[in-house]
Amino acid sequence: MKFIACHEGIQLFKDGIWISGGHALAAITTLVGVRFITELAEPSVFGVFALVNGVLVLLQGVLFQPMAQAALRFYPDFHILNGTSELRKHLTSVFFNRWVGCTAALGVIALIDVSLFKYLSLQAWLIFILAIGLESWKVIEIVMRNAASRQIAYASLYLADSIGRTAGTIVVAWLLGTSLESLLLGQTVGLFIVLSCFGMSAPSGESNKCAIWKASSNYEIDLLKQSMKRFATPLLWGPIVGWISSLSDRYIIGAMIGLGQAGIYSSTYSFGSRPMLMIGAINEATFRQALYTTVSQKNMFEARRRLILWITINLFFSTAVAIGLTFLTAPIVRYLLAAEYRPIAVQILPWIAWGYVLLLLSQTVERLLYAQQKTKTVTIIQALSAALAILGAFVGVHWAGVFGVAVAVPFCFAIQMLTTTILAVRIWRHSHE
Repeated sequence: MKFIACHEGIQLFKDGIWISGGHALAAITTLVGVRFITELAEPSVFGVFALVNGVLVLLQGVLFQPMAQAALRFYPDFHILNGTSELRKHLTSVFFNRWVGCTAALGVIALIDVSLFKYLSLQAWLIFILAIGLESWKVIEIVMRNAASRQIAYASLYLADSIGRTAGTIVVAWLLGTSLESLLLGQTVGLFIVLSCFGMSAPSGESNKCAIWKASSNYEIDLLKQSMKRFATPLLWGPIVGWISSLSDRYIIGAMIGLGQAGIYSSTYSFGSRPMLMIGAINEATFRQALYTTVSQKNMFEARRRLILWITINLFFSTAVAIGLTFLTAPIVRYLLAAEYRPIAVQILPWIAWGYVLLLLSQTVERLLYAQQKTKTVTIIQALSAALAILGAFVGVHWAGVFGVAVAVPFCFAIQMLTTTILAVRIWRHSHE
């Protein structure tokens, strides 16, 4: 048993190294890309680009993430039945149907907008719809690699996605001029090239060495698909309230004090949040499946040990990054943002960084609720967080503009962290008394 535990620990460490490398390089690529884009685009154009991408994140979350979370949670169960190839087929079918429905709805909205309101051009709408379809493809590839603990393939795809989007955006904007359409087209073309290259390689993570699926029981596979649906259904609201918690503030800024201010806030927010998101993604990709597997095996002692290790690592590295961003704000902003973005960025960067330290802790504890299939509780917590985010942004913008909104970030995330921790601990104790 000790040998097995030691082997699992070594494997987790190796996985963490690969994931860390991929995410670190991806973060550097993204930050460098923001530096170039802010030189090419004035704040108002970057602001619109950020807001449109925010809507893309929302739709990706609503359409695909609940089922993606279900796939990650139930992958060990499919694997036991030798049915992971069936899991991929199921995801592909569900995602395609949802994209078709979304395309129909967005097509109607686009025609109304182009005819009456003219917020976006027809070209921008078409690129946007295509981007949603590519996001569904990307989610499938990432989920299947990560769930199978094929971390080299997962990290490679994650890094390639970041490089492709960034390079595509910069090159197309440079060739065609800086506009919303060119920025959207660039990142979409970049993602398509990346997915096409990875699609030509053999699928990773699922049982694809044999062309014939050998599940031990079709009935059990169908039961797992039904369990995935029950697991994912309460999470449909999660991406909406999560989006409100993390992205609604820039829309409030854009509506109340201008797109230029929203562009400055969005670019600075990316520098304060991106390193934290990288830390969270690295540790989640490393520990999440290990946690889910131990819970599925009813090994609660090992599950608790891995969760504590996960929390400790997140807290250590995120705090170190936040300290660095606090004391090195001026040089970081000077080198990573164009001149017209800097005066406000210097004031708000530390507040965003410390807010994300608290958010990482909340999201880590939240995975314990996912592991126990308490997705309704997750949705309730995220709804509370969304309401707090809206209230904080409105109060902040009235109090001190962009600076006030940034100050509200850590306060809102602190309440979310405390609520998540209290509920998760209570449910854990009640389930295992």
